[in-house]
Amino acid sequence: MNKTLKKLLRISAFALIALVVLSVSIGWFFSEQIGNRVLVEVQKSFQTELKVKDFTIELFSGFPSASLNFKEVVLKDTKGNNLLETDKISFRFGLLSLFSQEIDVKSILIDNGALLISYDKKGKPNYNVFKESQDKKASTKGLSIRKAILSDIEVIYEDAKSKKESRGVIKEATLSGAFSASKFELTSQADLKMVFVEMGTERYFAGADISYEADIAVDLDKGTYIFNQCDLYLANSQFDVQGKITTEKKATSFDLDIKGKDGSLSSIFQLLSEEQQAKLAGVKTKGKFFVNGSIKGLLSAKQNPDINFDFGIKKGKLYG
Repeated sequence: MNKTLKKLLRISAFALIALVVLSVSIGWFFSEQIGNRVLVEVQKSFQTELKVKDFTIELFSGFPSASLNFKEVVLKDTKGNNLLETDKISFRFGLLSLFSQEIDVKSILIDNGALLISYDKKGKPNYNVFKESQDKKASTKGLSIRKAILSDIEVIYEDAKSKKESRGVIKEATLSGAFSASKFELTSQADLKMVFVEMGTERYFAGADISYEADIAVDLDKGTYIFNQCDLYLANSQFDVQGKITTEKKATSFDLDIKGKDGSLSSIFQLLSEEQQAKLAGVKTKGKFFVNGSIKGLLSAKQNPDINFDFGIKKGKLYG
């Protein structure tokens, strides 16, 4: 009995070692083919040009997973300008998934870059770069991504039609879910630093810290994003966001309710323009601060949703 068990253990150990050696050997000798395969699958998702200067593959640091690093990546927008520029995009995947039709990407990291979103004078955006699926019910082949991480990404937004501009930095953001499925639960959290939001001649949100934690039910077939839970933290105040966003062919429908959970009116003052803050200088508050709001309606080239907010102080006063 002991001899049989020892023999089975030897065979199992040999098979495991052989599998490891085979996987590493394939990764080592075919690293260029692996990199090209992932690049081709990624490029299939876009209708605009994706440029990668170089790539490297790391086999041993996270075995049995490997990391493929794309360096100096540029994704063009619908007008031929740069939509995304980044120093590195890293794919962490299981080596054994190389033997299957679908590469199992455990995580993707986009690090140290810039995202440039714009609308022209006709209200057309530059970011519609993804190819539309001809068969939404067909199973996705090629890449299966579970988690996406964004780190140190500058975001620039410019709207030529409404003359609005904003800049900020995504310090860290994670999105987790079965992204290859048409229906999945999205879990996300992020920390952002606003530089400014400019409307007309005035700037708001200067230097504001923003973060959130959210659980969202996604249905890509219907284009719906239902906020099961979303805690938004803005200027030391906390808000609860509930509702739904629906993407349509030429518009996005908003049906969101926002309720303040914890905060102060003085912290909200920090989001105002310098001119408005100067007018409120010396104003102090006493009492319980409340805020309730909503974002309802369509966002398109010709429409904007209705944004309504009520706020004040219960059992308190403004003085100063």
